[in-house]
Amino acid sequence: MVNIKVDKLEIELKDNLSFMPPLIGYLSSVPEFSYSYKYYHLRHPGGIFNLQFSSIVRIFNSLLDDIESYDPKSSPKSSDKILDKYSSLISVFAKYFESSYEIILCFCNQHQKPKENNFLHKWLDDKEYFSGGKYFKQCNQDYDFFRRLNNQLKHSSNTLRMVYFNSYLYGLIPGYYLESVSSDGSLGPEESLHPKVDKTHTANSFNYDLHRLYYLLYKIPTTLLDVLQHQVKKLYGHELDFNEKFHVEGDDVQQLFHKINALPNFLFFPIEYSINIPFPRLDSNAEKKLIFDMKKPAYTDLRGERVSFSFNGDGFSRIYRMPFFHEIK
Repeated sequence: MVNIKVDKLEIELKDNLSFMPPLIGYLSSVPEFSYSYKYYHLRHPGGIFNLQFSSIVRIFNSLLDDIESYDPKSSPKSSDKILDKYSSLISVFAKYFESSYEIILCFCNQHQKPKENNFLHKWLDDKEYFSGGKYFKQCNQDYDFFRRLNNQLKHSSNTLRMVYFNSYLYGLIPGYYLESVSSDGSLGPEESLHPKVDKTHTANSFNYDLHRLYYLLYKIPTTLLDVLQHQVKKLYGHELDFNEKFHVEGDDVQQLFHKINALPNFLFFPIEYSINIPFPRLDSNAEKKLIFDMKKPAYTDLRGERVSFSFNGDGFSRIYRMPFFHEIK
C-alpha cells in the first residue's frame, strides 16, 4: 500500500496503473451516482482527480523539454516560453491541491450545499468533516511556498524573471525569481519567497523546484487517499475498494518520471546545497515502489561562475536588485 515517513515517501505502483497514483484505482471503484457527488453537483471523484493530474503531467513534460533545450543565445524568447509554462504549472498545481476538497465533499453526507463563493475547506470544518483539515496539515508545509507564489502571480503585478549560472564545466543552470518592488522603488527578488543570504539576493533553480513539485504530485493523492479511507469508514462502515480492472496506459506519466530522474543531482543554485530535496527512484526488488529519498544534493562549487539574466523590463523602472550579484564567500 502506502508508507509515509518523515524523511521519505514510498508508493506502491500498481501494474494496472503504470505510474499513476494508487488513489485513482480506489476512486475508479466508486459506482456511478453513488455517495453524494451528484447531490453536490460535482463530477465523479475519479474524473475530478484525473482532470487535474493530467493537466499537470502535460505541462510538466512540456516544461522539462523546454528546459533541457534551453539556449538563451540562439533563442532569446525561450526564457519567456519557459517562464510562461512554469507559471501555468504553478496555477494548475493550485487547482490540483484545492480539488482534493471537492473529492472529500463527494463522500460527505447530504447537507445544505456550500454557497458558490464559500471556501470548501471552511465548509468542511463547519460541518465537522475533519478530513480537509488533516489533509491540509499534512501537505501544507510542502506546498506553502507554491501557494504563496501562485497568489502573488495571480493577485499582483509581480512577475517571474529568468536567471541562470553559466558554468564552464557544467553549462547552463537555469532558474527564476519572482520580481517585486521594494520600499526604495527598485525591482528584484521578492524576499518573502527568496530571502537574502549573507546580504545577497537569491533565486530558485528549476532543478530544486521541479523536484519538489514532482514530490507533491504524489504526496497530495497519497495523503488524500489516507484521509478519505478514514472518512468513508466512519460514515459508511467500509473503505473504498481498489479496482484491479481499471487500466490506464500512463506513458506520459512514466515519461515524466524518467525526465525528472534524468535531471542532474548536482546542478542547483548555491543556497540549495544545504537543503534536503526529494529525489525519486524506483525500487523493484519486491513490490514495484516509487520512493522519494530526502537528501542534500551533491555540492558543485559555483564561485566565480557567471550569473546571467534574461528579461525585458517594464519600460519605466530603472533600478534593479539582482540575485547572486555579489558572490557568496
